[in-house]
Amino acid sequence: MSVQLPIPSFEDIRKLLGFWIDQQDKWFYFETGALQTGKIGEIERPSPNIARHVFPRDKVSETFQYSQSRIIGRIFNVVEYPPSLLLQDVTVFTVHLESDYQKGNVVNEEKRNQYGLFFSQITYYEPIENIEVFIKDDLRIKR
Repeated sequence: MSVQLPIPSFEDIRKLLGFWIDQQDKWFYFETGALQTGKIGEIERPSPNIARHVFPRDKVSETFQYSQSRIIGRIFNVVEYPPSLLLQDVTVFTVHLESDYQKGNVVNEEKRNQYGLFFSQITYYEPIENIEVFIKDDLRIKR
């Protein structure tokens, strides 16, 4: 059994590009997918005396660790192929997350004049009305 993925029509792509073209020179906050970078954990084994009389199992406690990029930038161009955004005045925040995807910890902040972002990398975005207030107050990018 094969699964067919829907292929976007030319009209779908045109609408998507049109939306982003209309956003030129506006500020946005983007998140990319989280990549698993590791896991930590403990294995708790029952005492040998108990193990002789019952069949206890090891208790495993694991926490998965992820890394995610959070990007703030101003759109200055939209590229049709491959579908992507070219940003300027960019700050890229690298965030480490635990498996519960809470706020996370910003571990790196890098400023760039320009940055390319494929549409397929974007898992979340939102427009920014006031860039100074956003940078000062938004908890997702605080160290």
